Amino acid sequence: MNQERIDFEKERDFSSTLTVSFTFIKENFKLFFSSLLFLAGPLLLLNAILMSIYVQNIFNIQTFNPDDLESLQFFSPVYFLVIIIAIASSLVILGVTYEYIFLYDKHNGAKFTVNDVWNAFLKDLGMLISTFFFLLGIFILLLIALGIIIGLFAMMGGILMGLIMFAIFIALMVVGPPLLFVITAVYPIRIKERIGNFAALNKAYLLAKNNFGNTWILIFISQLIVGVIGFVFSIPQLIYTVMIQLNSIQNAAVETSSVLLTSFNVIATIGTNLTNVVFLVIVVFHYFSCNEKVFGGGLMKKIDAIGNTSEDNEDITI
Repeated sequence: MNQERIDFEKERDFSSTLTVSFTFIKENFKLFFSSLLFLAGPLLLLNAILMSIYVQNIFNIQTFNPDDLESLQFFSPVYFLVIIIAIASSLVILGVTYEYIFLYDKHNGAKFTVNDVWNAFLKDLGMLISTFFFLLGIFILLLIALGIIIGLFAMMGGILMGLIMFAIFIALMVVGPPLLFVITAVYPIRIKERIGNFAALNKAYLLAKNNFGNTWILIFISQLIVGVIGFVFSIPQLIYTVMIQLNSIQNAAVETSSVLLTSFNVIATIGTNLTNVVFLVIVVFHYFSCNEKVFGGGLMKKIDAIGNTSEDNEDITI
């Protein structure tokens, strides 16, 4: 039975966006997640193993000395490797997810291969990397500005400091979900429309601004869904960690199983990262929906298609 092609360039409300996102994942589950596992899986596995080594080095109960902070080696070479691999795997997941969706749209739902996704990803790899550093630079600048503001208010007294922290909390609650959409949507906008970083950021901001309420609800709910599902994958790791901590209180030395720790960490890392793909898919469909509402590109294409069909029919009649 042939599945009906999903129309991306269509205005949707909150519930319709969630529904079509899960429908897309369900209908493309095999090839979609095969692409993610083949292309991003090795990096996720490496990241999980390195993270297990790092955690074992820090919390090895047999060698832990609370009076010697240097023995913890928080900033060991493994620590920096974990960060680098985590960033790389996140970029691969982002790229593969968006390239898959746009290939689906380009081929009108027709079948393509993992190799097609890989080639499309390699083609846009430079764009993904430049976007990451662009957003990282903006984040650092905002962090510096926020630190200066907090520092100035801290010098004025405790009450003002409390007020500014409360104001920041409220501001994050109000603009947090739309801001998360803006940051995430820069990637698919650049890939789809082939525009620069500033232009993509400006368009993402414009789309969120003109659909603020719907964006806030959609991103907030989708993050709750992804957070709950991702937490399920982290439960074995959490239980094992708590057991180690409880045993360490009763015994001076506790042996940790590297096999169990690594296994649970692999489950948590791969599970949470693949679960986050759901959020990325929702962001893409919301981008298309907002773009259609603000600019109406999909409607114009349909009108042009009808016009071209009519002209072809007239030519045939003549």
